[in-house]
Amino acid sequence: MPTPPKQGMGTGAKIGIGCGIAVLVLILLCGVGGFVGWQVIEGKVKAWEGEFAAKGLTLSETAQAITVTVPPTKPTYYKGQIVTLNFSEPVTVEIGVIAQVTEVVQGQFKENVYFRGQVINANPSVKFEKELNVECQVVQDRGATMVGGLTGTYSARQ
Repeated sequence: MPTPPKQGMGTGAKIGIGCGIAVLVLILLCGVGGFVGWQVIEGKVKAWEGEFAAKGLTLSETAQAITVTVPPTKPTYYKGQIVTLNFSEPVTVEIGVIAQVTEVVQGQFKENVYFRGQVINANPSVKFEKELNVECQVVQDRGATMVGGLTGTYSARQ
């Protein structure tokens, strides 16, 4: 008597289909998670831009990496991934930064400075005569003079 043909799929085929479905679900979850994360970040940036506009600051520059060496003459903010502030002359207007990382190399800030992002580094050659107002994860104070104090919210000060 001949052997009857197998009915249904074999174990290997079932495992292959199950793994394929699991990978597809994982890809979909990563895509949805990335989209939701992007929307949250974009909403936060728009809120910060609105806050700066309400304070009278105008957007000066948007780029991946920004180095500012000439003090602005009107209340200004910068938006980028890495923003470096390096002023040899005093800054006499309010200034803001929206960035992942901001490096304040040198400068004398006579008005409020606002930072929104992840990390701000302030060197010893920096003097904030009014407040440094932050909303960030880390403030790396390397010896900057903060006459007006550090205000806002941050997770760590190093």
